[in-house]
Amino acid sequence: MDGKTPIYAYPLALLGGGVAMFTFLDAPVFALYLAYAVLGALFGALWPATSWRWGVWLAIPIVGTVVTGVVSEGTLRTVDLLVMIGVPVFAGAGGYAGAQFRARKGAEEVQGA
Repeated sequence: MDGKTPIYAYPLALLGGGVAMFTFLDAPVFALYLAYAVLGALFGALWPATSWRWGVWLAIPIVGTVVTGVVSEGTLRTVDLLVMIGVPVFAGAGGYAGAQFRARKGAEEVQGA
């Protein structure tokens, strides 16, 4: 692996973030956090060069939707704030963890050879 992230991975992350948003629409906030952390870990393990930045790419659909809702309604609820802050943090942490897992697995394969 040359360390570069293919260009199709970014739209795939946006699509994955949108699918997770609609899948966990009525779920508790922690379930949403967990889903984005797992999704971030998956992207981080597949393309570790981008690492924690997967959190930003995955969170764009849900944060954009929440910001649009806040602007149109004119009120910021606590759950909106929790989603706008927590989802990128958990997705980024998952992406970083996935990249570290991939790096550790690669190091173990090199030592075992």
